Amino acid sequence: MKPLHRYAVIDEYTLAELRMKYESADTRGRIALLKLLSRHTPEGPPYEIAVLAANDPDVRIRHWLATNIDNLDYGGGFDWAKYSEVAHRLKSENQDRFLEFAQSQPDYQGDPARDLERKLQNDPEPLIRAAFFEKPSQFGFLPDVETVENQFREATHLERLALVRNPRLPSALIYRLLDPDDQDLLVTIDERKKLVLALLTNHQAFTRLATIPSYPRHDADGNIETLWRVLEKWVKLVETDPDALSVAFQAYRVLGTDEDTNNEFRGTGSETLGQQMRREKMDAVKAAAYSDIKNPQLREAILQSCSKWDTKTLELGLADEEERCQKIAASKSPEAKLPQSFRERLIDYVTNPSWHWRIVSRAILLAAMLFMWSRASTDFETVVLVAMALLYVFIHGVYAWAQENTMMFGLRQFEHTKKLRQITGEKLPPDVAQSQEAEVEAAIKKSLKPFFVDSVFSYLVVAICALALLRLLL
Repeated sequence: MKPLHRYAVIDEYTLAELRMKYESADTRGRIALLKLLSRHTPEGPPYEIAVLAANDPDVRIRHWLATNIDNLDYGGGFDWAKYSEVAHRLKSENQDRFLEFAQSQPDYQGDPARDLERKLQNDPEPLIRAAFFEKPSQFGFLPDVETVENQFREATHLERLALVRNPRLPSALIYRLLDPDDQDLLVTIDERKKLVLALLTNHQAFTRLATIPSYPRHDADGNIETLWRVLEKWVKLVETDPDALSVAFQAYRVLGTDEDTNNEFRGTGSETLGQQMRREKMDAVKAAAYSDIKNPQLREAILQSCSKWDTKTLELGLADEEERCQKIAASKSPEAKLPQSFRERLIDYVTNPSWHWRIVSRAILLAAMLFMWSRASTDFETVVLVAMALLYVFIHGVYAWAQENTMMFGLRQFEHTKKLRQITGEKLPPDVAQSQEAEVEAAIKKSLKPFFVDSVFSYLVVAICALALLRLLL
């Protein structure tokens, strides 16, 4: 049995205790108390504590209250939750009559003195007033586009910067903000640059835009093409306004990443047909834009947004004249191999040696050990050399054991996945299954030869050490 939290029930005793804790705490303690109440009290902090926070001289407390508590209207008034519950059972004409009746009642507006939301919306600190525009509850569950656009036009620049970060920002407003030719929102081009950069941090709004057809009612493919057509205007703007480059660069990076299809199921046979068509469409749109862009920085931005499944775009990147674009495309494409410089080849040869190089390096090391033993003039020097050789073999053996365990773990995971697919009846496309089998087989073959070379070397070193010790004993 799990009892209720102490502050799940607010009465005279707990209210007096909360007031004492709030008044005796510093700023961090007061915010911690408000967080505790917002988690464990069904309707959020009680009015008696919320009004203390709303009138607190510390702007940090008022800001936390404004941004984290959805309903700060403690004045009662019209019960919208009850209205929604009843209204959906009424005919449309009766819903309007029911709302008119409710608005005519004396208690419709509630007690304005207890409306802390309105109080904070008129706070002397501009940041507090702007914070309300970022709250999801500001727009409701299904925001009306015209209403939100009117709010945007009437808001200050600081409030607009908060509004574009709202997770429920309507898609129609996103399109208009991204369009530098739009004149209806009454913003200058410099203001629009800042607003677009702020908008690009709104992950939830863009995720919803990419997956849910909304305002305007484009289909999923239409969303992609519409957004990228708008970005073409920023590319043209860069030619006359160099400051627009940062906006276009970040926009291509953000809007080029498709959250709906860029996941672990891509290309595995587990994605839906719609997801597969969508990612292919996205790749085609990216490739078309990449071909038309002359600015190498913007081409880099597109490549940075790509995954290994954007094959058409990555092929263009690999063939790009810019070396940086080639490297970005190669890092995204696992099958791509760019020409390496001598320094890069040397580093790759040392860090990822072939089995031929292992034979040569181990032979050199073995010859060096034999040479040092032949020059040892005392028994102590021989014992030290034997100890160093055995220590090297031990450390190398631990490293080889760890590598072997890692490889075996990967093989077990691969076999386990195959069994799960057999049990569930899931089937991969033949080309994908063959590719996975070939990759595993190649990995095993690649690891066997170096493992054999290292094993022979270790046995030889141990044998030589044993012979050296026997000579000392005899």
